[in-house]
Amino acid sequence: MYWVCRSKFFVDLCRAASEGTTNRVRLKESKFAQMRIPLPPLAEQQRIVAHLDAIESRLTRAQKLREEQENELKAALSAAFHKLEADVTWKPLAEVAPLAWRQIAIDPDESYTEFGVRSFYKGIFLRRKVAGSTFSWQELYRLKAGDIVFSNIMAWEKAIAVAGPEHDGWVGNHRMLVCEPRPDVVLPSYLLQYFMTSEGFAKILQASPGTAARNKTLKADNLMAIEVPVPSLARQRTFESLCDQVARIRAAQNPQVTEAAKVLPSLLDRIFNA
Repeated sequence: MYWVCRSKFFVDLCRAASEGTTNRVRLKESKFAQMRIPLPPLAEQQRIVAHLDAIESRLTRAQKLREEQENELKAALSAAFHKLEADVTWKPLAEVAPLAWRQIAIDPDESYTEFGVRSFYKGIFLRRKVAGSTFSWQELYRLKAGDIVFSNIMAWEKAIAVAGPEHDGWVGNHRMLVCEPRPDVVLPSYLLQYFMTSEGFAKILQASPGTAARNKTLKADNLMAIEVPVPSLARQRTFESLCDQVARIRAAQNPQVTEAAKVLPSLLDRIFNA
């Protein structure tokens, strides 16, 4: 029953036994009790369960190894970053990465790619593609590759990211605090790493007054006043090289993780829809 209940087959049965619309769908007990599931002999059930349990166990071990490797990668980056902090000067963000309000003139006949920032340092995402005619009052600001972006309403939840080449030319609203690192002073990857440290993130929280999550808004002036450690560019580039190596390792893992996630659903589909 454990494996039957995890199958798409069973979920589809539950949907068919449910009534209601949108977020008020309810499973009807009378229909649920009449649902029919495949029931092979006990010996065959035991064989299927043993097979699926063994696969799940191997997948769990593989996931644990990936998590251990990820922790090691994070530890290596953290150790390398703290070595950089041994000999630095401290400067306000306004001096090293000032706000860049690149306001655009909205053309109602043009289409714009609007971005957002995921929480927990998960990067920039495409929020929507929308016609200029949609914007009746809102102002839009252009993003450039290499910018570091803070969502002013979600920075408290680590919605901080660096724009890549693929994000160049995307647009955001006033809630996206876009900073342009000065290339002669600081590298975007180094700056992002600082705000991923407990010390750097504590400053983001301090710059986001408010008691409830929805009211914890990062103030632009507070952000610009945050002091950050700035080592030499040569040392930052060495650190950036390490960041690139870590990114390549993670990128190599992604296809494996994606394929592993498909294994059990695929097997369940084959078993219960056979």
